[in-house]
Amino acid sequence: MKNGMKQNLLYFSYLIIFICYLVVCLFVFFYHMERQIHETIQSSLLSTASQQTQNLQTMLDEQFHTLNSLASYISSLEDIDSQDVLVMLNQFSQEGNFKRVQIADPNGNLRRLGEPDVNVSDREYFQRAMAGETVISEPLESRTDNEMRVTLAVPLKDDTGTLRGILMASLAVEDLLMTQSSAIYDATGVSFVCDSDGSLIVRDSQERVQGENIFTYLDGHASGMDTSPEDIKEKFSALEQGSFQISFQDTAYYLTYVPMEINDWLLCYAVPRASVMAEYQFIRSSEITLGSAILGGILILVLLLTRSIRRERRDLMAKAQIDPLTGIKNRSALEAEISMLLSQPSTSVLSHAFVICDIDDFKAVNDTCGHTVGDQVLTEFAALLRRTFRSTDIVGRLGGDEFIVFLCRIPDREAALTIAGKFIQKLKKLQIPGQPDIQLMASLGVAFSPDDGGNFSTLYRHADQALYASKKAGKGRTTIYTEALKDGKRCTTDL
Repeated sequence: MKNGMKQNLLYFSYLIIFICYLVVCLFVFFYHMERQIHETIQSSLLSTASQQTQNLQTMLDEQFHTLNSLASYISSLEDIDSQDVLVMLNQFSQEGNFKRVQIADPNGNLRRLGEPDVNVSDREYFQRAMAGETVISEPLESRTDNEMRVTLAVPLKDDTGTLRGILMASLAVEDLLMTQSSAIYDATGVSFVCDSDGSLIVRDSQERVQGENIFTYLDGHASGMDTSPEDIKEKFSALEQGSFQISFQDTAYYLTYVPMEINDWLLCYAVPRASVMAEYQFIRSSEITLGSAILGGILILVLLLTRSIRRERRDLMAKAQIDPLTGIKNRSALEAEISMLLSQPSTSVLSHAFVICDIDDFKAVNDTCGHTVGDQVLTEFAALLRRTFRSTDIVGRLGGDEFIVFLCRIPDREAALTIAGKFIQKLKKLQIPGQPDIQLMASLGVAFSPDDGGNFSTLYRHADQALYASKKAGKGRTTIYTEALKDGKRCTTDL
């Protein structure tokens, strides 16, 4: 009996050791998952901030290209200080994005239309431009409207390379630097720009960042940092990028910073950790399920399940964006991708077309031929959409027989109608395998961005009103949204 008790105690000890070992394995696994999620979030935030800086650089390149073109023209004139040139520059600034466009001679004397002349020879941006650089200045406060501005300066050289002066144009700092980062994570984030010493240059429009220096603000209000302040200051000073966690007033944030390649400025973006983690709640549920399974299994099963869950998580992320029947994007993926595209800042004159396609009399196909044939019709219709429209366009299924095509960056409305017309013509010739009697037609409703709306819901509503007008007008038609549709009128284009 003693031997039996000893054996039971031994088995019990082994069981306790095995359970402790499993608990340790679970702890290590969950810790690794948390670190992986943390690294993924930081990588995503860094990618987003880097894209914003690239968008800014593209915008600056366009502005400098405009200034250089203007500088080339002015340099070819015999008298660049004439009244006519001043009038032209004044008109140029009124019609463009620049607040003011002016010329300074090599001595820094700057003539202004209707205002006293000034001398800017002591300013750094003028001296750098005189050395042959294209320059963007530090922010300066305008005395006329108390607005913070930056100055873009390019040299004026004639055909012989002789420097005749400097062409300068000012831009409002907010117009230049503030991006659409606040639209990410339901506008819960805070964006701002500071220099390598932490001094704030631009804060978000709601001024949720207080003070004049980010490091001073962190010292007085922050806690729970996972990186030392000294390390952050070193990275700011070295113009490196990074991301760290921090807490303000019991709220945890991710704070991301990326150098802007403009002077020594860095773009910073703070987003609540809860807003970011909301996208990963399904992983938490999977971890709980996995933990229960591991407690009833062995170590080899733990390792296999870990690998399986990682693979399954990647598959779920991919499948969550695809309509299972047609293989094109589903509603959530459509809304997310189109909203992201619409939120991106652009100086381009190109527009987008939001097209809703609805198969006419689709219910009759289901009732007459059955749902299997109906599914086949939906699949063939979706395949024709993908073949007809460009690879840069966004194609997806809202549900039922309703589809969306988002035509990206079209030159004009006629281009959208031409593409839609080609689709209608191809649809008339579409043959459903094994169903020679089915002849498909579709009604289309079109709304344009930015004229008819700047977000997904507004464009969808207007395109849907246009689609309803197509159906009401006899189907098999394309209708462009107009304000007249609100009054029951229609503007329909037969294609």
